[in-house]
Amino acid sequence: MGCLDPRLLLVWHGATSAFSHPDYIPYVNLLAGSEPEQILADSDLDWGQDMKRLAQRLHEVGARQVTFNPFIVAYLEAEHGFPPIQPMDPESPSPGWNAASITEMKVGRLGLEDEHPEIKLWTEQIKPTERLGNTTLLWYFPPQMRAAPRR
Repeated sequence: MGCLDPRLLLVWHGATSAFSHPDYIPYVNLLAGSEPEQILADSDLDWGQDMKRLAQRLHEVGARQVTFNPFIVAYLEAEHGFPPIQPMDPESPSPGWNAASITEMKVGRLGLEDEHPEIKLWTEQIKPTERLGNTTLLWYFPPQMRAAPRR
């Protein structure tokens, strides 16, 4: 009966560490794939490591505000250059840019906690525009054109 060579395990460990760069904190394992929150979502996933990425992306797209309930409460506007932040409605998105912390979405249910299990979060029903790192989802909803007034 053969055993695994410890050197092979060391190479495997090194390769998976290199593969997860620069997202070491939210790394789960190779089996989790690109959506580790399907296996595990708690504070181990999100320590605010993608806030710089989100701030940079919002700056790139010229966002004047963002609807966002961050898991890590910090001085995002002052420290990272976020545009003004509006609180998110768990049942429907706001026009413009919406961001969601995956941990806040999965664990805190965007502020609903376990109080209203019957309410389905819109963030789990609409595919995000993009994913930033392993912890943040981003959507853009164009503002609706106002209907012409009736005469």
